[in-house]
Amino acid sequence: MLRLFRVVRRVIETQQRESLLGGHGKGGGGVNVWTGFFLLAMDYRNHVGWTEGGKEGKRKRPRGEEGVLEGEGGDRAKVEEVEEAVCESMLALVLRLNEEELRALFLRVAHWKKSGDGGREGGQRSRRLVFYRLLGYLVETLRSIFVPYFGYIWSDIQADLRLFSIPSSSSVPSSILAVHNGEVSKEKKKEKKRRREEEGATGEDRMEGGLEPEKQGPILITLILTALTKCFQCDDEGEEDGNFLTQTRFDAILPLLTGLITGLHSFLPPASSPSANSTYRALAEANLIPCLAYMALAAGKDVLWKPYHHQVLMQTRARAWEVRWVALRTLRETFVVVGEEYLAMLPESIAYLSELLEDEREEVVEECKTTIAYIEDLSGESLESYLA
Repeated sequence: MLRLFRVVRRVIETQQRESLLGGHGKGGGGVNVWTGFFLLAMDYRNHVGWTEGGKEGKRKRPRGEEGVLEGEGGDRAKVEEVEEAVCESMLALVLRLNEEELRALFLRVAHWKKSGDGGREGGQRSRRLVFYRLLGYLVETLRSIFVPYFGYIWSDIQADLRLFSIPSSSSVPSSILAVHNGEVSKEKKKEKKRRREEEGATGEDRMEGGLEPEKQGPILITLILTALTKCFQCDDEGEEDGNFLTQTRFDAILPLLTGLITGLHSFLPPASSPSANSTYRALAEANLIPCLAYMALAAGKDVLWKPYHHQVLMQTRARAWEVRWVALRTLRETFVVVGEEYLAMLPESIAYLSELLEDEREEVVEECKTTIAYIEDLSGESLESYLA
């Protein structure tokens, strides 16, 4: 499969555009043919039986499905390598398309992502994974040109984030926000499910292919956050008065992204030992924290920073120390990414920082001191008198 898509990519890159896309009738026939081919290829994970959260190893295939795929089904790294090759080949095609052709291709892929299951249990879950992998490739390469295309899938992204997020708002019971040691009782799970339903998550999003938040694993949310981070980074490159992240879009996604600070702690496994770095903290540092900081940068206005800043600060009062640590780390990274303009948010931070200096966990206290030191360096002013 890898060799096949290396050849496909080479053909796409070297063929004349007329030969590559013509000869299949009117109405973008050549693009449609290529799109259909790549949609089949993007279902590779379904054909070999690998879905995130599923059992490792080969699945038993129905009679007649053996052959070229045999021996590859149990190797997740191999599956991901093939998906990356498919995405790279598809990206080569995208670079040969005009705007109208690109829009048609993307809308068809977006429809494919949620239109079926590839005939396999958990198939739509697999489609989510490869779709967000492709999305990351597209925005990383096309940058601000591609950012507006996120508008077509903004509601889909929100639905997928709801699988992991516990929105931080005054309407959410403190019993849900205060998750202790990563363990969530059955009553809290029922409450979270009820709340997700009230907030608009569809039955398809919640239960397709047996999809439960606890079984998702880190890969899907990592791919979503990676794509969003690149979107926010490239949105800042766009026209000053035409940025993608409008107040409406910001308001829709803000509680879901900040809610991941608590939500991911509920769903990801705890550290193997007190001294070990948990999956939660590792994922937060690599993906969640940069995504939140660059969202603040893309927002670029006090009126949007205020609710963002407040929701991050509220997470510093969670019972779980790792949640407090990640919230603090998010605060510091936001000052790093946004810069001096974000000092306008400092007054509200003082009371929270003062509390965190007295935290029972040494890790939280140390991160608080590091955050204060960075803010002092950025502002050129000591905060000691305010924190006393």
